[in-house]
Amino acid sequence: MSNLHTFNRAAKETMDKSIAICEQRAGEYQDSWDLNNLQVVYLRSTLRSFGITLEPIQERLLVMASMNDIKLSRMTGPFKEDNHIDLNNYNSAYCTLRREYEDLQKGLYQEESGSKSPTIP
Repeated sequence: MSNLHTFNRAAKETMDKSIAICEQRAGEYQDSWDLNNLQVVYLRSTLRSFGITLEPIQERLLVMASMNDIKLSRMTGPFKEDNHIDLNNYNSAYCTLRREYEDLQKGLYQEESGSKSPTIP
């Protein structure tokens, strides 16, 4: 029997599953979220029709935010554990990428040469 409080035990169990799925999908999809690999043809075309041009790092955040919205919209249907696990991963990734973007705007990050992904100086 676990010595963890109920909330901590339950949260840890789901987080452990989230990490396992995240690692599994990293092998399946490779690094599709790296700015050099991100495919946003439809997004750019649509934004261009609105007269909007974004930097690749902003496009990635917009796609990630959209993925979070899609995962949330699936919560209106029947319970599926996978939806919650995926939302954990997308929300966690969004949180970090958004913080990195905010830090980049403040000059706390620099873009690595050869890659458009921010790195800590």
